[in-house]
Amino acid sequence: VLSMMPTDIDNYKFDINTKELASYYPIVEEYASIDAFGEISESIIDAFISGECVFDKDICTFIEALAGLRHERLFEILDFVLYQKRYEQNNIMMCALKQMVKLPRTEQIEEYLIQYLTEKEDEFPSIGKFILDNL
Repeated sequence: VLSMMPTDIDNYKFDINTKELASYYPIVEEYASIDAFGEISESIIDAFISGECVFDKDICTFIEALAGLRHERLFEILDFVLYQKRYEQNNIMMCALKQMVKLPRTEQIEEYLIQYLTEKEDEFPSIGKFILDNL
């Protein structure tokens, strides 16, 4: 029978913010996307932005993998996807917006979401509702 007495580890004070540290690691869904998509190099991102490479059926996996990797170009990719006519489908826009609202909340992100809301809410009411629910 294990003792129910606290151990030294229960009282240990970590020198780091463990919750903040945990946010650097992908959640299971993101890790699955990283694994499914494979390696994402700068050349793949550049090819995607330039239109040389298109991930129509894998676009959400690509976005989720970048989010899981906490990739420095995630915002750039989200912005690109949200304003490309070829990706103007409710499920793809929603996929990108779900990652956008997970970004650290800054004034820039809030302004971006408000602007996007005003541009898209008439044509895509579910997008508008999602943004309002997450502001």
